[in-house]
Amino acid sequence: MARIGSFEKAAAAESRSARWRGGALASAAVVATLGTLGGCTIDCDETYCDFIRAGATGVYAYELACCRDPDGPLCADRELRMYQFSLKAIEMRRACEEENWQRLGELWDSIKPLIPLGVLLLVANDFCDGWGWAAHNLTTPFGPEDTAVMAIDLDPAPPRLQVARASSAPIGSVATTTIEVERTWNIRSGSMMTLDLLGTSVTGLVEGSFTAMETMPVAGAQHDQQVEEWCRRMKPRNFELDVPLPEGLLVLRLDPDFAGNQVRFESADRGVIGVAMTIDSLLDAPPLPIIENLGDLAYLEIPFALRPDGGLTLAPDGAMSLLDLWPVDPAVEAFVRGEDASGFANEDDDLACIARAREVAEGFLALHPACAVAGGG
Repeated sequence: MARIGSFEKAAAAESRSARWRGGALASAAVVATLGTLGGCTIDCDETYCDFIRAGATGVYAYELACCRDPDGPLCADRELRMYQFSLKAIEMRRACEEENWQRLGELWDSIKPLIPLGVLLLVANDFCDGWGWAAHNLTTPFGPEDTAVMAIDLDPAPPRLQVARASSAPIGSVATTTIEVERTWNIRSGSMMTLDLLGTSVTGLVEGSFTAMETMPVAGAQHDQQVEEWCRRMKPRNFELDVPLPEGLLVLRLDPDFAGNQVRFESADRGVIGVAMTIDSLLDAPPLPIIENLGDLAYLEIPFALRPDGGLTLAPDGAMSLLDLWPVDPAVEAFVRGEDASGFANEDDDLACIARAREVAEGFLALHPACAVAGGG
């Protein structure tokens, strides 16, 4: 068992009473949400262990990040926070069994600061026109079998010229005259999204729009010969997704100030929209206190296809893994999938950090033996 200070010792006795299946972190909100959206009765044992298992992913991710950067802002008092997290998870199970949604909400409010949600990490990525910023989430509430199906088409609105006058700007070593064009796509009526996770399937209509600013060379201007002709430079400006449900509304909105927002073209008609989105749940269903007004950030990567009419189709290849939609560090994803993560180490010190993170996460799971599963590397 991993030794994580007083966390292991103090929680060991309490963990003997744990008989709740679960994961962690954002999972408390996501799982609880999905437990009610389909009109299902919440299985408190299942929800508990889903919460604990996702919690083990969070423990792994935080331990890995803090091993790599011990002085980082995420690392203060983390042993105590993990211990408190474990105890409060057990209290949440009891409140769920008693259908005490007010207490459940109070506990969730006290848990959120322990392993904070919405921590996004910038990473360098290779774009068709050079290197740029993308991102991934620190951790994930999802498992390897969880999927999303997006039957979402967006139709183009007339473009708007944002910059009326041409300006000269260097691209690489070539001076290119460019203009900026604002492009908007509106989600077509009848578009739908289905989430399949933890044995639950939830389907809802999707409404909203996507706006991006495209930087274009002026016709006849000199082009950078090192950039593929199909490469388009777009920056997300607005993204709104509303999912109306009988129980209320799920609301996703772009954080326009996040540096990792990008549209990454991978061919002339295929690419990925990478965006930081706030997630709010306005649902009139238990356990409302947990899922209402989350306001947490998540970084999403949504593949798209550009249609001949200029419209967009999201996730055009059918069902996609939620680990692709909600990307994390490759080592964290390997842990979730139960795979060896050592191949993602850049150096010996990083290999030691990956081993340490696994040890601590397995120690966390050992405190909740009814929920323990084999972890990855």
